[in-house]
Amino acid sequence: MIKLQKGNMKVAVTLLIVLLVLSLMTITIPQQYSKAEECNSHCQFEVKFSEKIGTTKDKNENYAFMELDADGSWSGSILDTEYTSSTKSGNGDNTIAFKCSPSGIYSLAMQKQDEYGNLHVKVVKKGTVLKQASTNAPYGVVSLAGQC
Repeated sequence: MIKLQKGNMKVAVTLLIVLLVLSLMTITIPQQYSKAEECNSHCQFEVKFSEKIGTTKDKNENYAFMELDADGSWSGSILDTEYTSSTKSGNGDNTIAFKCSPSGIYSLAMQKQDEYGNLHVKVVKKGTVLKQASTNAPYGVVSLAGQC
C-alpha cells in the first residue's frame, strides 16, 4: 500500500475528479481569436497572454501550452498525450508547455490554493484556444480535457 502525504493526497483527489469529469465531457469545437476581433468578455485575457506564446512555440505541432491567469497560488496535474503525468504548482500567472501530439488526448486539473481570487486556465496549440475554463470558488478546481 502506498502512503500519500497531505499535498499528494490533494493531487490524487484532483486527478480522480479529472477522470470523473472526462467520463462526462463532450468535445467542443476549437475557437480562433485575434487581436483585431471585437472585444468581449475574454478580450482582456487574450491580450494579457498574447505575448507569452511566441512564433516558435506556435509552429510546434507536438506541444500545447496551459496558460494560467491566477490571483494566488495553484497546483494540479497534467496528463499529456504520451500518458505522462506531471504535477505543477505556482503562484500567479504562468504558461506551461506539455506534449500534445496530433490526435492525442490530454487532461489537466488545476486547483486554487486560496479561498479568494480567480483561476482561469486555457489550453492553446499553434495559436488556437482548444479549451478554457475558470473558477472563483474557494479552493476551486478547473479541469480540462480534449483532443490535440
